[in-house]
Amino acid sequence: MDAYEIAKEYAEVLIELGEERGILERLEEELESFYKLFQEVREFRIFLEAPHIPPREKKELLKKVFSEKWSQIFLRFLYVIADRGRFLIFWEIHRVFFEILDRKLGRLRALVKSARELPEDLKGEIQKALEEKTGKKVVTRFEVDPKLLGGFVIQMDGWQMDASLRTKLHHIRQRLSQKAQVVESS
Repeated sequence: MDAYEIAKEYAEVLIELGEERGILERLEEELESFYKLFQEVREFRIFLEAPHIPPREKKELLKKVFSEKWSQIFLRFLYVIADRGRFLIFWEIHRVFFEILDRKLGRLRALVKSARELPEDLKGEIQKALEEKTGKKVVTRFEVDPKLLGGFVIQMDGWQMDASLRTKLHHIRQRLSQKAQVVESS
């Protein structure tokens, strides 16, 4: 079984438990919160992914750090992942969970990259415009990417809208280069 199939089983179980217990939204928040920590704290991730560290030690750490913070269902979910040595594919469990849940709830995910932090009112306008364009709820993540120089890029559901200064400058350079070639060949 490949990583996707394994991750799908875990994701489906977590969604099912959330629906049965009426805490799906809470599990969604806990998974996202844990995933951010998992990504950002390298030592934490290495500890959980390490096959030579016994699951018991991983579960003790998870309990010590998160038992007051998160639901027992989510904590037990993490224990099962530790017992079965699946933290190496946790990124895929996270991705598949949201893929299944988004499809189930009829929502899309969008990534908006800008050269600088966008004002909250502009973020709201972009969010509203995306929802109007798609007719669906859109979960939008905003990131700062200084390489863009100015403007923004929106990626969503297989399409991209690039309104960045970097791309505009690139197009201007291409047109000037083409015009220069025409002048030289005349």
